[in-house]
Amino acid sequence: MPFHPVIVHFPIVLIILSGLLYAWSFWKKDLQYNPLIEIIHIAGLLFTGIAIFSGQQAEVDVAHTPEIHKMMELHARLGWVCVWLLGLLFLWAKLRIGRWKMLENLLFVVVLWATIFIMGYGSHIGGKMVYEKGAGVIPMKETLMEEVRKQQ
Repeated sequence: MPFHPVIVHFPIVLIILSGLLYAWSFWKKDLQYNPLIEIIHIAGLLFTGIAIFSGQQAEVDVAHTPEIHKMMELHARLGWVCVWLLGLLFLWAKLRIGRWKMLENLLFVVVLWATIFIMGYGSHIGGKMVYEKGAGVIPMKETLMEEVRKQQ
């Protein structure tokens, strides 16, 4: 069984949860260090990395057309953008939390939620590959390979 479809839900949930907690702390004007948010943020970042790695492994085994391959490349690029943004956001929070003002906190929350929307769009592309194009669906493997042969 492929590992990627199992693991991808963890970063989505963890990063959305951290986004909600950071937004809650902004709304409550509690700009102090919160170890729970940090742990959730780190877990989301780690699971995003694991999801990218498992996706790279899955790409090798999944039968796909050139169209699906383009979608895979976009899906992977969006994942990398998210992991970099989440890493930078973590460093930003680690270095500045407890010292930042409301405007900086607002900017942090906005950038984090922009990252969450990028992750959501990447997830949407992943879902389209599977549910609309049949990538990774074993009964579709022969059909997709036949389509590739026709295009060559």
